[in-house]
Amino acid sequence: SFSLSLIKIIRSYNIGVIYGVFTGGMWSWQVARLLNIKFIYSYNDSVASMIERNILKILSSEYYPLKFADKVDFLSVGVLEKLKEKGVNINRNKILFTPNSFVLYKNFNPEYPKKKIVTFSARMETINGISVKNPELLLEAIHILKKRGENSYKYIFIGEGELLNNLKNRAQVLKLENVEFVGGVSKPENILKHSSIFVSIQTDNNYPSQSLLEAMACENAIIASDVGETRELVTESEGILVPLIAEKIADAIQFLLANPSECERLGKNARKKVLSEQTIEKFVDYFFEITKC
Repeated sequence: SFSLSLIKIIRSYNIGVIYGVFTGGMWSWQVARLLNIKFIYSYNDSVASMIERNILKILSSEYYPLKFADKVDFLSVGVLEKLKEKGVNINRNKILFTPNSFVLYKNFNPEYPKKKIVTFSARMETINGISVKNPELLLEAIHILKKRGENSYKYIFIGEGELLNNLKNRAQVLKLENVEFVGGVSKPENILKHSSIFVSIQTDNNYPSQSLLEAMACENAIIASDVGETRELVTESEGILVPLIAEKIADAIQFLLANPSECERLGKNARKKVLSEQTIEKFVDYFFEITKC
């Protein structure tokens, strides 16, 4: 049914290129080959989790659109490297790299005076049973700060998922009264515009996290794990880069709390950077260039 509907649309509008993303790409590369039209696949999985070669997985594996695409548009160099680690090699003549990410910045504006809020925003999920966003590590850092006598800031965790109940229980065990879990929210900007600090401590890569872009646009000073291609987005000019160690994360938070002028400077630099470099206009120019037949 999907294929027939897609064929009808292609013929009605004389479409010459399919740009497939995730499920849409896994279900449309066959149509592109059938109709002999150009197929570009957008590959964004930083952990290369869905690349099974089993033919029975042909409609649920990204291996096949990667194999049969005319071009593969990789989110970053690191994403391609992760594929290579998993034993998937792509013909270099097919490889493209998206130059930037973006969000719609219209509603993501700072509001001053900033409040004493540190924000964390991510899916509270695991990948193959492993937590990669590391919210539990931030809880440990907050506990360290409490033991140091630092309890002046509020910590807001945005996001839903399988880890949420365990995180709430852990916060209770550690008696972290200044931690709030708000679940999934439709307008994160209502929190981020007041927040002073944003923490993004993913295991493999923080580039190009959408929630990180949103926080930067709202002039949050950033604390980010120094992994993967994170420095493509966050450097020492916009935040503090840390190892995935709770004590080091606590040190970074404490430094920014004790130095509000530096916190504000980093936040302003963060907003300036995303509004000038991570824009939809820049991506649109790239997108139309690669889709020319």
